[in-house]
Amino acid sequence: MHSPRLILLLVSVATATSVFAQSRPPSGGNPGNPSRPTNPNPTPSMNIPSMPSASRMTRLEIQLTSDGARPLAVQALVQVSMISGGIIQESYTDMDGRVSFSVPPAQNYQVKVSGPGIETSQSNFELFDGESFHHQSVVVKLTADAKNNLPGGMVSAAMLNVPVKARHEYDKGMELMQKGKLEEAKKHLEKATEEYPNFDWAFNNIGVIDMRLNDVPAAREAFTRAVAINGKNPESTRNLARLKLRDNDFEGAKVLLQQSLSTKPGDLEALGLLSFTELRTNQPDQALTDAEKVHRDDHDVFPLAHLVAATVRESKGDLAGAQKQYAMYLKEAPDAPQAQVAKQALQRIQAQAKN
Repeated sequence: MHSPRLILLLVSVATATSVFAQSRPPSGGNPGNPSRPTNPNPTPSMNIPSMPSASRMTRLEIQLTSDGARPLAVQALVQVSMISGGIIQESYTDMDGRVSFSVPPAQNYQVKVSGPGIETSQSNFELFDGESFHHQSVVVKLTADAKNNLPGGMVSAAMLNVPVKARHEYDKGMELMQKGKLEEAKKHLEKATEEYPNFDWAFNNIGVIDMRLNDVPAAREAFTRAVAINGKNPESTRNLARLKLRDNDFEGAKVLLQQSLSTKPGDLEALGLLSFTELRTNQPDQALTDAEKVHRDDHDVFPLAHLVAATVRESKGDLAGAQKQYAMYLKEAPDAPQAQVAKQALQRIQAQAKN
């Protein structure tokens, strides 16, 4: 059904080029992948004001709360825009329900919060000229299901009960990790797990460090511990799935990716990886559906999904559809290792069309 060469190359790309996801970058942002914005192509808007210099930008910190005072440890999508129709920024909160942005001062803003387990909410606030830092609390209400299911959902009881000392070690480890001091960071994260053995986020980041140090067995053990503690941690389940892909355990990877997406359905990279596992477990129709969902907004989040879609469409005899997907892949990833494969596929399809 599938080209053996293409499938082999897909395996290598799906596993080798993935970024193992950290948890809770110190400055907030996207916990799934701090090096890349959640939305790489923000929606353009009319009347965008000229951006002030970096020295005049305001650091905006959004904190989700349950009643206006107590922090609410949920991971949700936060979107910030000017009421006048200006810039739009979005990112996921960290494990404390907090996220930071850099925005122009002297503006009226609207913040929208949404995600699994919470009721979508919107609120407005103003940044005054001269503010270098602004903290804004946003009250968020849990859905009935989330309230009745705290230990397993986006709001984890374990997150709310992390002892102060363990949290201190964790924060120190994350700070060192962001600076590239991996060995030192790992020591602090290990101390955090000694203080709090159920600290799944700490185990996840130990695994990330192990991967960066090329210690795959240690990383596998750390990710496995994190998933055993909290099977709905979206980062550790996705990271462990990547290792299962390295082992060609496609069924195991598929189960973990489904778990990750049940908690964080907006994770397009996880969806792209899931489409690949579906292709390898003889679910071509589902693989095609999920691969094309990844690019429903024309974002180059996970270009490899185009190759999954192209493979399925070509196997079904849909040469025009396959040609379109190969071309889109080349547009989004012209310098990737698989670009030559896509070019050869296009040549093959064009030759078939002539015949």
